[in-house]
Amino acid sequence: MSLLPVSTVIVNPASARAPALFRDIVDRNIHEAKLWLAQIPALGEVPVGEFNLFGGTPSLLPPEELQRLMTFYRNHFNFRDATLRFEGEPGTLTRAFLAQLRELGFSKLSFGAQSFSDRLIKGCGRMHSAEACYQVIRDARELGFALVSVDLMYGLQGQTVDDVRDDLQQARALDLSHLVFTKLHMKPFAESRTGVSAEGENTWQRKEATMPSLGQQYQMRALAEQWLDGDYLEHPTMYFHHRTAQPEKWKAIITDLDQQAPEVAIGLGGSSKCAGAELINLTDYADYQRALDSGQLPVASVRGMSPDQQAINGCKMALSTLIPLDDALFQQKFGVSCLLSR
Repeated sequence: MSLLPVSTVIVNPASARAPALFRDIVDRNIHEAKLWLAQIPALGEVPVGEFNLFGGTPSLLPPEELQRLMTFYRNHFNFRDATLRFEGEPGTLTRAFLAQLRELGFSKLSFGAQSFSDRLIKGCGRMHSAEACYQVIRDARELGFALVSVDLMYGLQGQTVDDVRDDLQQARALDLSHLVFTKLHMKPFAESRTGVSAEGENTWQRKEATMPSLGQQYQMRALAEQWLDGDYLEHPTMYFHHRTAQPEKWKAIITDLDQQAPEVAIGLGGSSKCAGAELINLTDYADYQRALDSGQLPVASVRGMSPDQQAINGCKMALSTLIPLDDALFQQKFGVSCLLSR
């Protein structure tokens, strides 16, 4: 099982109300987790393959709240063989914070650089700098993180093909073990179910925004093949791992044909999946609070799947790994062949 506590709320950590809001976010996450355990007690016993703390910027959490959250999960879930992965924002991933993560058992780290160009980073509305990204990588390696994964994006406002080439060159120079290279999604957050509790357009959704053309975006994606080919493998799509490293464990758990284990996401906007169903959490924080206050799981939608749909979804996930399907294994799992019949 892959366990993902997720919560994305826009918070100004310097505001007077921030401490109370951080406490509430952790309280709500723990409350939801207890509701899951009450309805499915086996969740507390099944081995967790990888525990991921992400969604927004968990690195804004005060040390005592992060400690409280992790104490709960360790005491209520089976972490015996779990690896722990943390997602943060580079401007908040100080050496002291990274040291706390290591003390809590985290061995994997990921963060969204978006680009190594300060101009593009600023255009994304981010507060960090390229130098902050480099410093996080240096500190994480010195502190003994086994994996440091960096997210880069293409299709950004004002981004050129040369900008993307520079980013990929820099990624190779940093000798990253893992890299996510993904296209900017143009749909509003509410439609893409990212769980961001906010309204209003983003910079790239405004009419006056100057975005790369579709042709330029194709060129940007092709550069990944040019600059990463040879040293890196793509598994699944958009996720690149060095030939000397394994694919991202949490992705392999839910996509690889021989695994495809359930994924439980606890928190605002979480997306939980198993073979026969998918559940999406509420994305508005006020709605999320009301559901929990009434003693209900904060579910926005739930969808069951027929045996045929389970086979189709299993095929789609397996194909996303870019590894040819094993029809014998597919038939063993789903009782049908994945090969087209005439």
